[in-house]
Amino acid sequence: MKKGRKEVKCGICGTVFERTLSQLKRAKNNYCSSKCRFEGQKVPEEQKKETNRRNNKKWKDINKEKIKEYNALYRKENKEKVNKLCRAWYKENRERKLAESKKRYQNNIEHYREKGRERQSKWVKDNPVKALFQRQRHKKKARITTRLRQVRKVAEKYNCKIGDPEKLREFYEKALSIDCIYCYYCKDECGNKVARYKKDATVDHKIPLSKGGDHAVDNLVIACRDCNSVKNAKTDKEFFEFLDIIKQL
Repeated sequence: MKKGRKEVKCGICGTVFERTLSQLKRAKNNYCSSKCRFEGQKVPEEQKKETNRRNNKKWKDINKEKIKEYNALYRKENKEKVNKLCRAWYKENRERKLAESKKRYQNNIEHYREKGRERQSKWVKDNPVKALFQRQRHKKKARITTRLRQVRKVAEKYNCKIGDPEKLREFYEKALSIDCIYCYYCKDECGNKVARYKKDATVDHKIPLSKGGDHAVDNLVIACRDCNSVKNAKTDKEFFEFLDIIKQL
């Protein structure tokens, strides 16, 4: 080995070679050839990805408005394509998306509630007629639900047989929305378009619940309010006999 030189080991292939003291001072790493230097100075793939990710994020932060405009224009020009891709993605990732949405809502529940209230008040101001119709519909639905709950409690009290809830709801909805129909008992007209209060259409049990009648569609009839209140706890046969006696008087 010559004077002023020192043996070093290559950092890539492990080959021992000589280098001057000045070279050793300047160099951070020792490579025996240009091939080893290229391998040693090559940036790892993960580091490259991280650098690119950082640079992309920085660029996106600077050009937010530009990206927004471009995305809006692209969606406008390729509406069907974007919708198709979104639907396909949602179909594959539905559970994940729902879980994320639920978590986000729970973490920001007050914000979303306030936003919903603002949106609702704005819609009511913009659509007063629709809002009125919707309120009436909800009011009617709530009235039916309350009535069904009340009758169900009475049926449970007397251990009566309770029919299909959906069919019962349909029957009650029909009774409250009917314009004109003949009462099952007195055969007079009753319904929403009959002006008298006593001739409103109501639902009645032919065999009362207190006498073991079923709370089912087979045991229900549409009667005017007047007949329903006078009938009280009588069965349909008993009430028909009662009406006959009144007619004879």
